[in-house]
Amino acid sequence: MALTGLGAIGFLLVHLGGNLLIYGGRDEFNSYARHLHSVPVLPVLEIALFAMFALHAVLGIATTIENFRARPVAYAVRNTAGASNVASSTMIYSGGAVLVFLVLHMITIRTGATSRDAYAAVLSVFHSPFGFSSYVFGILALGFHLFHGVSSSLQSFGLSHAKYEPFITVVGRTAALAFAVGFVSIPFYVILLLGRTG
Repeated sequence: MALTGLGAIGFLLVHLGGNLLIYGGRDEFNSYARHLHSVPVLPVLEIALFAMFALHAVLGIATTIENFRARPVAYAVRNTAGASNVASSTMIYSGGAVLVFLVLHMITIRTGATSRDAYAAVLSVFHSPFGFSSYVFGILALGFHLFHGVSSSLQSFGLSHAKYEPFITVVGRTAALAFAVGFVSIPFYVILLLGRTG
């Protein structure tokens, strides 16, 4: 689960880098989109990426079920100091929200990105109340999921140590915040600073 999680984080890093090219304007963003969709193995990579996300989701559900079976009755007193927080205890819910967002994202922006003017397609999606709100909600859910997920993945690979754990936690939460701010800045940029045609 940690491996698929880190794989997803790697994809998000590359994806964010490409998405931020929208700040460069229509020509730069469309050039990036054309180059991306000219890669011959792109369909294979997309299938592999979808399989990775699906495996991560299945493992998350399985882990949640195992945890519930191990402790079907809630603790009378929960000591959450340092060991647990809202993000860590609701990973299954934030993960479910991200999964729904991923499907919507594929239907809206991904299909439009294959057009000759991907820049205009993105602007059109974000000027739609549903497109804007669903994207912002999905990114917030993603940031919330990563708030615990990044550091948890690193710790699963043996980086957990009493001396370094605070640093790993800070790195994970900073990364989650950076991803959320980076992605969510784009629809606000489109709505507040760009017109429908840019």
